[in-house]
This record gives sequence, structure tokens and C-alpha cells, in this order.
Amino acid sequence: MSGIRITQAIDNNQILVNVNTFNYSVNPYPLKCPDPNCSAHLVYVKSHIRRSFNKTLHIPAFFRLEKNFTHDKLCQYGTSGLNTIYASDSSHDISRALATGNNIFRIHILDEDDISKLSRKAAAMQANPPSDTTDRVYVKRGRKAPYVKNMDSLREIYEYGKAHPNKRNSIKIVTGTSTVTWSDFFYETTQLERLSTYLQKVKIAQVAVIMKVHVARIPVAKFNYRHFIEGSPMRIKGGFNIYPTIQLGNVTPKLFPLSSIVMVLGKFTIPTNRKMIMDPIFEREVRTIVSSEEQVLIL
Repeated sequence: MSGIRITQAIDNNQILVNVNTFNYSVNPYPLKCPDPNCSAHLVYVKSHIRRSFNKTLHIPAFFRLEKNFTHDKLCQYGTSGLNTIYASDSSHDISRALATGNNIFRIHILDEDDISKLSRKAAAMQANPPSDTTDRVYVKRGRKAPYVKNMDSLREIYEYGKAHPNKRNSIKIVTGTSTVTWSDFFYETTQLERLSTYLQKVKIAQVAVIMKVHVARIPVAKFNYRHFIEGSPMRIKGGFNIYPTIQLGNVTPKLFPLSSIVMVLGKFTIPTNRKMIMDPIFEREVRTIVSSEEQVLIL
């Protein structure tokens, strides 16, 4: 017996908690179904994305049945006797995929845009909780490409491409509705000029930049007291240096230890609004926003 996504649960302190305000440290397990006719245990599923070759689904956080539990027959959240969900086959075993020549990977790591969309969807879902208890049926249309669920998985692809230069053009990364090669997705400091040229053409692109943390900028009024991280620049002889900069959202600068080498996933662009350009003005700059620890990995 399965059930639909639930936006409320009762924690071990008998407090009714909304999914948008759930906190592991404040709302202890076990969590129970909020229906008075049901005592099934629930688990919290954090917000995430599902990405295919031409579509990205933003899934807000929700509560679902804990394994080996079922809703009571009279529970409003139960779906007894209804259709079964058939989800497309997929995997996040990156090493095995690379070893077997399965070289197309979908990015499932949340960035700033994803987090913003999820927040809006979560608010809408809380205001209008699901009431349709019919399970959705998905037709299996062959095995989907492996997905990259965290930065450690992304590092595996990066290191594999570093070790096998001849295979870089055969490795494909799916980001939203775009599919790019390994070489057009990973950029080190010495490749920032190529990234800058690419961004001038496409305006914005989700890529991974590997950089050395150089400066943690003190918040100033010009940037509404936002924190910025500045990476070591690519130095151009006889030309303008190129700096990678990171605007911090809901994360702390401690995520970027000085002199550490980090991989940052984000939608990079070239800032053009003078109010947002660094002061003193950098000659050239590529920038993204980091709002989640899931976007950063210390190498």
C-alpha cells in the first residue's frame, strides 16, 4: 500500500509540523501521519530536482511513508488498490558507468536557480496540498542516463576526464535543456579565458569551475552587504586578467577556506551591471551565486 506526498507530519513531541519548517534537531523522529485514523510512520524527503534530456522537474520537500509501513484503510493519504508507479530506470553509480562506456550524465545537484524555484513550489504545495490520491503511472522508455547526485560524483567525472584526455569529447553532461562535453563543462584557472569567451556567446551557463580561494571579501554597502569569494585569477600576459568570483547566498564564507582548491557548480555569467562589478574594478570576471553547500567541494 502506497501513499501520496504529505505536507504535514506529527513529530515525537506530538507537534504538528509543516514540511517547509521541518528541522531534524527540533522535530524528532518518529514522524507520524497527520490523519487521526492512521499511525503510519513517515520520513522527510528533502527538495530535489529530476532532470532528463529536455526537461527539469523541481520537487519540493515532502513527507512519505517509512519503509515497511502502510496507511490505514480509512486514511485520507492512502492509495490502496490504485495504480503502481513505474519509474524510469536510472543509476548514480558514476564509476561503473564510466567503466562500461555509459558516458552521458544528468546533473541533479541544486544550484541557486533550482533552490529559488523549489521555494516557490514549496509555498504553493503548502497552500494547496495534494488531494488526488491516484498514483501517477510513468511509462518506462528505456534506461535513462546516470545522474550526478552530489559533488563527489561530479569529481569522479572530472578526474576521469583529467586522466583520459582522449575521452573528454565523448563524455556528455546534461544541464537542464543543454548537453555539453566534458571540456565545455569543467574549467580550471588556466581555462578561464575560454570560459569567458563561451559566456560572451551564451550569456549564462551551468558549469563547474575549479579554483584556488584567494580572498574572502568583506561585505560592503555597494553589494547590499553580500559576501563574495574571489579566486586566483588567470593571468594574461599583456592583457587583462580573468577572475572567478562567487556571490554567497545562504552559506557561510567558511565553506571556502583560504588557499584551498575548490570545485564550484553554478550558473556562471559575466557581470555587466556596474553596481555589481567589483571595486576596485576587475579587468575581466566570471561569476556565479552559491546558495547551497551542495554546490561546493574542497579538492
